[in-house]
Amino acid sequence: PELVERGARGGHLTARGQAVMARLKLALANVDAAIDATGESVPPLRLGVLPVVSMRLLGPAVARLRQEGQSMRLEVRESTVSMLLKEVREGRLDCAICRIESDQRTLDDLQYIPLMKEGLAIAAACDHPLVRLRRAVTLTQLADQAWVLAPDGSSTRQAFDRAFAEAGQMPPRPEIESMSFHTNLQLIAHTHLLTVAPESATQMAALQGLVRAVRTDIVFAPTQLVFVSSHAALNMPGIAALYRALAWAAKRPPAVR
Repeated sequence: PELVERGARGGHLTARGQAVMARLKLALANVDAAIDATGESVPPLRLGVLPVVSMRLLGPAVARLRQEGQSMRLEVRESTVSMLLKEVREGRLDCAICRIESDQRTLDDLQYIPLMKEGLAIAAACDHPLVRLRRAVTLTQLADQAWVLAPDGSSTRQAFDRAFAEAGQMPPRPEIESMSFHTNLQLIAHTHLLTVAPESATQMAALQGLVRAVRTDIVFAPTQLVFVSSHAALNMPGIAALYRALAWAAKRPPAVR
């Protein structure tokens, strides 16, 4: 098949050519990483994560690797789902852990291995009036509250807005917008603002006595956290060991020290 198609304005890559180019970029990036690692006793493993991963999975996984005597250097980078997938495809990351919907999986050379399901929860300070209610809080009651939410366009905000829209209600506009659910949980712990955050993060903050989950009529569909890498990368001992430790951590309940 032709890789380049020529026209009046010059040549451009065909769809096949673009696929070949993507593979070449990945191969060159892996070569560069191998060259960089030649002078190091333990080459770094470049891992991309969502913030919730560092809170829920990464700590226990690294602790298990150390207990097993695994010698590993990690370069951990936090980013968005789209950026993490892009950097794995281009070889700038060896692997990543991110949230993904089934329709986001493209026909490429990456593999997506499920780790755990992650839902969302409405959270408030422990002394918030809605926390003390014995019945589920309605959407109408939630619409009247003050909120700190992730910005427009984020997956969390889209899920939150969709819950109201599907019930025929306008979603509330936040008083504060913040991408970091760590920040949002700290904000609501000291105010009567509400937020929506990953269930595991809300549970861990509740174990620390900072917040409590609010019982509501909203049902958020859980999304899948997956381990993403190229098929070849998972054959590397370091990446395989990291995946096994993450899979082990995903089965454990959240813990607090």
